[in-house]
Amino acid sequence: MIFLLFLMFSSDSLLYSPSVRGNYYLTDNKKISAAEKNGWSFIVFTGYPHYRNSDIYYIFRTPNTTFIDTPYKIFEDPPSSNPPYDGSPVLVIDSSFNFTLHIFWNSERNIGGVPFWWQTDIFYSFSVGSYINFPEIENVSKDTNAFDLFPSATCDLNNKIYVVYWKIKGSEESIYLAERDNFGNWTNKRVTDIQEVAENPLIITLENNEKLIFYYEVMSSKLFARKYSNNIFSPPLEIAKGYEYSAVSKNNRIYFTYIRNDSLFLKEFDYNLNEIKRIILDTGEGSYINNPSSIFLYDTLFIFYEKGNNVNSQIYMIKYNNSVISKEIFVSYIGKNTNPVPLITSEGEFFVFFESDRRKYEEETFEFQHIYYRKRLFYTKKNSKLKVNIFTFPVN
Repeated sequence: MIFLLFLMFSSDSLLYSPSVRGNYYLTDNKKISAAEKNGWSFIVFTGYPHYRNSDIYYIFRTPNTTFIDTPYKIFEDPPSSNPPYDGSPVLVIDSSFNFTLHIFWNSERNIGGVPFWWQTDIFYSFSVGSYINFPEIENVSKDTNAFDLFPSATCDLNNKIYVVYWKIKGSEESIYLAERDNFGNWTNKRVTDIQEVAENPLIITLENNEKLIFYYEVMSSKLFARKYSNNIFSPPLEIAKGYEYSAVSKNNRIYFTYIRNDSLFLKEFDYNLNEIKRIILDTGEGSYINNPSSIFLYDTLFIFYEKGNNVNSQIYMIKYNNSVISKEIFVSYIGKNTNPVPLITSEGEFFVFFESDRRKYEEETFEFQHIYYRKRLFYTKKNSKLKVNIFTFPVN
């Protein structure tokens, strides 16, 4: 795009996908995370070299290149006869001049001990010297016999890193926040109250540098938000009745997209969490809707989601600007397509990444999913055609 773009895609508008499948400690439901700074674009995702373990992989492009063809495996497994499951990576970029990449993920790296325990912790690493070098790994949560899962992270205006995560320990299901000081020490704080059964958190930083934490409360089947400012959590405020959601802030407004009863809704709030508007975007028309995600391009909010049935699902997009909703735009086709993640680059390219099993239908050989993207150039209407590309992935 030859125009100036003042929005940097960050954790403040990441995909949120809370559906838990299978055993939760083997589950990865935030599979793709993307960020961009100064023409550099970065994608992290969970890959399964074989059924016995999963790893975090990394793909990037420079301002002068396309995406690399072969993903990097970022973190080596610790010495063990059983490689761990690593999953749910989250990528954020700070605003320093020679910016740093920060990656969080959940991992089984600390299982074992006498007596034997099984646990997942939240781990963290950051780039040093180059954008493919993550030499140190820090354990953020360190809670024996607990399952700490599904991190969501943000970098505030002071370049301080925060992460929230879901903790399951005994009968406890709660949300925790961890923040890192200048010496690399992590402080963990419980966000939710004892009587709340909470899961699936998301954290964003507002333009006034306040942090806003969203989560789902199981007993009430409602979505809540709490502010975090000056080391204090506000009381919970009900946002909506629903489960899956995404949130992004712009121009002192919060745009909250959520799903309820297979319908897609949008709520607009001010920074005091007073509701301004509530709009229904898509009723589903007999199909289920999952995994909403959103991003701003100038003053237009682009909302992506998947819609389908138990056999196939496709990616759709809706545009929202000044209370005007566009017609539903069809993004993907062929096979089952899930987990859309949008990304806008400084050069003016608009990507949406998603998982697809399209090769199963095109080549009749592969059952597993790959990560694809579709790209659109916005600087001229002549370049409105979407182009599909595939990221190769190492397979045993």
